[in-house]
Amino acid sequence: MSAGKNSYAFAISYSDAGGRLRVVVWRRTPLGIKREYYAPPFRPYFFVRQADSDALSRLGRVGSRVVSALPDTRITFRGEPTIRVEVRIPDDVPAVKRKLHGMGVPTYESDIPYAENVVKELGVELELRRVAYFDLEVDWRSSLPTSPFSGENRILAVALVGRDGYERVYIDDDERRMLEAFIYDVSRYDVLCGYNITNFDLPILYARLRKWGLRMPPIQTLDLYAVFSRGKTETVSDRLDDVAKHYLGKGKAHIYESGEEMYEDFLHNRERLAEYVLWDARLCRELDEKFGLFEENYELMRLAGLHRLSDVERVSRVVKAILVRAFRERGYVFPSMRKKKENGNSGQRSKYRGAFVFKVKKPLVENVYVLDFKSLYPRIMETYNMSPETIAEDGDILSEKLRFRSKPEGVYRSVLLRLEEMRKQYKKKMVEAIAAGDEETADEYNVKQKAIKTLLVSFYGFIGYGGSALYDRDFAESVTLTGRQLILRSADIAGGYGFDVLYGDTDSIFVESKNMGEEELLWLSETVNSELREWVLERYHVPPSYYRLEIRGEKIYGRLFFTAQKNYIGYLVYEEGVWLEEPKLVVAGLPVKKINTPPYMKKALDIIYRGALDGKSGADVLRELAPLREALFRGEYDEELVITTMLHEDPDKTSSNQPYYRVGRMLRAMGYPVREGTTVKYVWVDKKRVAPVIGNNIPHILPGGYAKYWADIMRIFQRVFGKVSTNRSLEAWLHR
Repeated sequence: MSAGKNSYAFAISYSDAGGRLRVVVWRRTPLGIKREYYAPPFRPYFFVRQADSDALSRLGRVGSRVVSALPDTRITFRGEPTIRVEVRIPDDVPAVKRKLHGMGVPTYESDIPYAENVVKELGVELELRRVAYFDLEVDWRSSLPTSPFSGENRILAVALVGRDGYERVYIDDDERRMLEAFIYDVSRYDVLCGYNITNFDLPILYARLRKWGLRMPPIQTLDLYAVFSRGKTETVSDRLDDVAKHYLGKGKAHIYESGEEMYEDFLHNRERLAEYVLWDARLCRELDEKFGLFEENYELMRLAGLHRLSDVERVSRVVKAILVRAFRERGYVFPSMRKKKENGNSGQRSKYRGAFVFKVKKPLVENVYVLDFKSLYPRIMETYNMSPETIAEDGDILSEKLRFRSKPEGVYRSVLLRLEEMRKQYKKKMVEAIAAGDEETADEYNVKQKAIKTLLVSFYGFIGYGGSALYDRDFAESVTLTGRQLILRSADIAGGYGFDVLYGDTDSIFVESKNMGEEELLWLSETVNSELREWVLERYHVPPSYYRLEIRGEKIYGRLFFTAQKNYIGYLVYEEGVWLEEPKLVVAGLPVKKINTPPYMKKALDIIYRGALDGKSGADVLRELAPLREALFRGEYDEELVITTMLHEDPDKTSSNQPYYRVGRMLRAMGYPVREGTTVKYVWVDKKRVAPVIGNNIPHILPGGYAKYWADIMRIFQRVFGKVSTNRSLEAWLHR
């Protein structure tokens, strides 16, 4: 059922009208969208253990939804035989599952979407060729509901921007007519992208469509905010304008300061409103084009065999789909996730011991080698054959917590090895394409290898994340505690040869060189690798053929300054076999990189950190800061004092009195839509008072407010330089 050149399937769902279950495949053809119906290859199903079979007879009225319950050949991770439970329609699965969980009976694969189960069975290959971006604005005069799902406020304008160059803004006094035009045009696309659309735009759009008796055409969606924020928590906001300024160097020319102002433009200046909403849709396209967000996540969808592009917004969903498929091939059933209230308790997962972080020996050092473990946690799981089904009290492979069987090869190990080999081949083809001058092919394989890289770093998280169906504290600690010992042993080996280990963090150690140079770095990494291998094989009884650990010396810093654990700034002079023509400034963990650090403070901190790195005295740095301080108190930097922060809780549901939650409560009292996940902006107007920034309107800042900013800067200065006098040098401070 593969797609032809001019006809392809782009979405799949199901219909159970009249109790008759049918699979629906949406196909795009030269004549438009075609809907195809197929008889389901099987009924919706899940599994329970055979030992819990008596519970099926105690389901009460819910039991009428069960069509059959027969023994199956698949087993749990502990080797327990199972029963396959089939129900009438997909919506019956949650009801039966909840009843069983309430009885204390675990279920397996009851949270896997039905369409996902049938897409592979039917041989349907989904293709997503046509991509568009959108943004909408609503009437938010007076009070806007905190939940966009209510759909109480009408949509004033919608913008649609296609990759094919199509652009249109929809503004109409008649909202129904406006939405009809939008959904007609959007039906030409397979994918609709936007920024923070899951929590705002889409709920509002669907609610308003329902109000007018309209329906969206079949289309996949992707929230660029959700996928872009993976791994960028310090530099991402839910406000597209903030992200565009940070990564694209551009922002809106005009920002509405009130709902009344926007509505006034809807009535009398629709050209400006149109430009406002169109700008956001264009920014989405530019952000996607710069970072390849759609391509990478489409590749993740294909790798996992998912039927909804939106599922990849949570990479754990991708990891789960890959693991479910791999465990099925081995004859295992996959555990279902249980909600907190179904656990009969608070459902809290106990914390486990994580990675080891060394104390910083010397703040300022020169000629530093960095030895990094390659993919430490995945490689630990491969080396020790760690997988849920290989855990055994009599396992022949040891770790710092559990024991694991060496035979058969674990599912985790086999999946990780397969993905690593795929990435290796993609990178090879990418290099070949670059050499041949084929940029398009090179970009294609770069997207594929990046997608797999995203997956590889997420597999351990699926075991260690409390919300995962495979969460296992002992398993997670088996990885982290073993990782600790590997780092400590690597440091001991380097120290045994006279190298001073300055710092270590999770998967890397920082070593002071003896005879600065590439030859010494490579010798050191080879020596550590060789001796570490012997130690691991002997200590943990790892089969030699399973050994996958590798520590590499790929970086040299000419000078490095540590402000604290996990926080440093340095000049990189050598990277991955190449001496750099000019030293590259590298900043890790410091506030200068965080999006919620106001620009003014970034300027001041840059002077402080660079001064320390360059060996300047504290007094000299203070003299450099003096003009900034004077300009601050003259009010010349007010626009650069704005702090941007995301709310991780509903401001009315937390007892926290942090300034950003106080601002959230102020905004909500003023009628603004504030909820968990909202980004707020504010300034300190006095030593203990904050005020929200609305639009481009900066509240009046009192001298006490300026003093608060400067005090924060001086606290960081004193952590770096100590309390200096005019004649106290950094060198004297370092050796006090």
